[in-house]
Amino acid sequence: MKETTIVFGKERSLVGIVTQPDGIQASPIAVILLNAGLIPRVGPNRLYVRLARHLAQMGLLVLRFDLSGVGDSGTRTDKMPFEQAIVDDTRQAMDELARSYGVNNFIFMGHCSGAAQSFLMGLQEDRVKGVVLLNPQANRQDWQEYDRKRKVQQHYQNYYGKQVLIDKKRWRKFLTGKADYRSIFRNIFKDVLWSKLTTGIFRTRSKIQGYSTKPDIVQQRVIDGLQTLGSRQIPLLFIYSFGNTGFELLQVMLGKQFDTLIHSSQVQLETIEGADHTFTLRNSQDRVLELIGNWCAPHVEPVVTPEH
Repeated sequence: MKETTIVFGKERSLVGIVTQPDGIQASPIAVILLNAGLIPRVGPNRLYVRLARHLAQMGLLVLRFDLSGVGDSGTRTDKMPFEQAIVDDTRQAMDELARSYGVNNFIFMGHCSGAAQSFLMGLQEDRVKGVVLLNPQANRQDWQEYDRKRKVQQHYQNYYGKQVLIDKKRWRKFLTGKADYRSIFRNIFKDVLWSKLTTGIFRTRSKIQGYSTKPDIVQQRVIDGLQTLGSRQIPLLFIYSFGNTGFELLQVMLGKQFDTLIHSSQVQLETIEGADHTFTLRNSQDRVLELIGNWCAPHVEPVVTPEH
């Protein structure tokens, strides 16, 4: 395996790392990893580094690069709108791999916002032959607030339910009047009980609306996009950490069409038990690598060993 730093693009301002299999000049298909928000090309908790090396060992050429203004890549000097700029940067990456490595077919992968951008590239480019989406999230304020409440609720629920109950010192303080009762009441009532009630209502209302009302503009874009990729037979792999808010939102956005679109032959949906949003734990990352590796395996040309 060989890793090479490249500087490319119209203004020579984009920076990336190409991870290349040993003894292979050009893979039949290359993988491009897109930034998760403002996280540089190493990916959340260095997941992209591990993923690139894992796929290269399988025989795939992999590029992880920084979009303009992220990590080591320079900012754009034009005034191109954000979404168009992402597509333009990514096309420059595809052109660079085609020119330097002779690859003209691509699989896009990304975490969170990088997943959404990978999905967008699948719609924009005929050269895209597959898309992997890791915990894709939608930029909706109501769902961001719902997600925040759920995380706070889980924190205090774990704290009071698992840590405090078995701590003798905390019980002694509580029983001798030395505890902050107001803080305890606020945390349990507001951040656990009340939060659980309001998030449950939000979840139920959202699911009912998703099945009974006409999709809004964003929902319709997602539905149309999945239908378009389906008509082109582009395989998709969704990977979510178990209980991730993004998965709930996907169900709501697709509404009645969820089963039809997600359970089609070219879509694979996986969840990882015990994983957080950024796949912090090593075993969570191992599972991500295993799922993506198995999904990519059909795209790897077998190496023929010469007979002696």
